[in-house]
Amino acid sequence: MSPHTLSRRSFVALAAAASIAAAKAKKLPVGLELFSVREQLAKDLPGTVTKVAKMGYDCVEFYSPYMKWSTEQAKEVRKLMDDLGIKCYSTHNSADSFTGDGAKKAMELNSIIGSKYIVMASAGKVEGLDGWRGVADKLSAGAATFKTAGLRAARDIAKETNRIAREVLAKKAG
Repeated sequence: MSPHTLSRRSFVALAAAASIAAAKAKKLPVGLELFSVREQLAKDLPGTVTKVAKMGYDCVEFYSPYMKWSTEQAKEVRKLMDDLGIKCYSTHNSADSFTGDGAKKAMELNSIIGSKYIVMASAGKVEGLDGWRGVADKLSAGAATFKTAGLRAARDIAKETNRIAREVLAKKAG
């Protein structure tokens, strides 16, 4: 690498390091969505969470496979996080985690691991306004259920936002 060029990989690494340093200076917790290390997490959850904590992250976000945990497994994960000094503020979930037995289990596991937000990562395939009304109804039902345990519901809209942005850009370019 010449003194005047920077590879994309080096740029991303420097940007991440600068972001973490800035957040630490402001005492903002820096977290990692564990979906980004899903293969390692599936093979060795304790080892992966330990490595993430040792990298300097303050918190983690588990994603939908955590719903297969027993309450005992959730307690073990909570102990691991407590021992490492990290937190889990939110979890990424399927739409099934917002109604019926799925909501009950999400509420139980999130309460154990200390999470405060149960995030709907994907609404699945949604068509039309009525489809989105159904998603809103599911979120509202989940929010009402979760509130009884001091938890909150949220919706990750990044995928939809990115799709809309691409459509707008394509129309402007066309």
